[in-house]
Formats: sequence, C-alpha cells, structure tokens
Amino acid sequence: MDEEQTEEQAYKYSLSNVEIIDTISEKDLLRYVFLSLGSMVYNGMKIEDLEDIVIEKFGITRPCCKELIEKIILELNLYTPDMKTLYFA
Repeated sequence: MDEEQTEEQAYKYSLSNVEIIDTISEKDLLRYVFLSLGSMVYNGMKIEDLEDIVIEKFGITRPCCKELIEKIILELNLYTPDMKTLYFA
C-alpha cells in the first residue's frame, strides 16, 4: 500500500467518524480569534506567519483561513502595501 492510498484511507476514516457536537457563528469565531491572538499580531508581521498561527491554533483550513485573515486585517485596521507584510495604520 503506497503513501497516497494510506492518506486517502485516513481521510475517509476521519470523515466517517466525525461527530459535530457544537457550532459557532462566524462573528463569534472572529471575536474568539481576535481575543486569542492578542499580542501575537505585530507590526511588520508576514501574512503567511499569521495564517500559520490561525491554522495551527484554531484548526482552520487554509482556504477558510485566507478569508478570515482578510477580516482580521479589516477589523484590526491593518494595511499591507506589498500584500505580504502587515502594518498597523
């Protein structure tokens, strides 16, 4: 059995044994992320680093993370002139 088949089987297994015990609204998720990030966001931070933190700390997938990062940028009044680095306005 090759690695690709093993990953596919693990993926199918994990999806067949998922139980949703609770949900959270996007607004509540954003509030939780903002409160939890605290001092982790700093002037000159790379967007990629922020994405990695959000993915690791909150278990959010990369495609969903990108949308969340956009909202964080707006909410925290950040700007990114080079589309790679975050700065406080």
